[in-house]
Amino acid sequence: MTDFAEALLKAQHTGAYVLMASFDDAKEQPATRLKVLRVHDCATKFDIQHENGELRTYRTQYALWLENEHGRVFNPQAQQKLDGYQAKRRAWTLRQEQLRNLASDLDSSTELTELPGTHNGQEKTFFCYKDKFTQRLTVFLSKPSHAKRISTLIGEGGSIWNAVDILLSGEFLWPIWVRQHEEANPEVDAYDYQRAFDWARKTPAESVQTFFTRGWKRHQIFVPSPEHIDAKATERLRRFGMVVAAASAPIEALIQYLPANDLKAPLKARGIKPGNKEAVQNCYRQNVDRELESQLRSSPWLADRVCFVPPAGFTWDSWHSFRTAYADMFDAATNWTSGNLEPDKYAALV
Repeated sequence: MTDFAEALLKAQHTGAYVLMASFDDAKEQPATRLKVLRVHDCATKFDIQHENGELRTYRTQYALWLENEHGRVFNPQAQQKLDGYQAKRRAWTLRQEQLRNLASDLDSSTELTELPGTHNGQEKTFFCYKDKFTQRLTVFLSKPSHAKRISTLIGEGGSIWNAVDILLSGEFLWPIWVRQHEEANPEVDAYDYQRAFDWARKTPAESVQTFFTRGWKRHQIFVPSPEHIDAKATERLRRFGMVVAAASAPIEALIQYLPANDLKAPLKARGIKPGNKEAVQNCYRQNVDRELESQLRSSPWLADRVCFVPPAGFTWDSWHSFRTAYADMFDAATNWTSGNLEPDKYAALV
């Protein structure tokens, strides 16, 4: 056990306030008087109380030092982590300066310039597109084979709904948008962009386009039709595992989309009367067994319908969260490049 962990444990038992410094977002925070209430998980976390009575849980790896009656006790683990963060921050700042110098020197008539760099710890080639009208520099990631086409889409303000197969198969990302989105939504897990890219690479472009643009969240189970997705397109989706017969749909899809009467009938046969449709759905989620599931799958309502199946690794809900975010990212990139967003919105470039 480290000296810092021992000092934490001692502070927990004395009940005295200690002076503690921590860091957050790669910055050292001012020292604060805290009372250590409890140390747990092998001293990887500890609960504290501020002088104002606020209760919080800290991760030990972010606490730099504490000061007790014997003096200051340092936490080498936290200092090492802070040093790493600050080194990354310095590298990021240097990259911003390089990009700004590039932006000022770049002739927009060349339109596209390559720049080596790293993203999520991996060596990548960034592509820099400077709009000839607004003079804004947009730095994005993609496959080299798709970069020119994607830069044209960005410059022309293209719609994702007409080009999503190119963007996904070309592995388009706008890193500054991704970073800002994740910082603004810390409760949302980072999207697995690579999983979507792998799916698009293995799937015919026409089917990627159909699934992304016509796979509406509220219509997971649907009847093929010329107005939505016709029989020919549905069959292409079926061949690549993107739709199945509705009778083979995931049980949650059946619970959500089957008509109320079809849901209630099997329960009534058991003497269960749960009430409105929401209550019926919750009853199934808690009590469904093989017999009830079989009865649901036998519903005549399913006979001429099919059900969308999300790409591997996604649920229907998580796929639509990704779909919305990816569309927002491309829309932001085109609006930024064309000058429709304020200059400081994406002042950082990666």
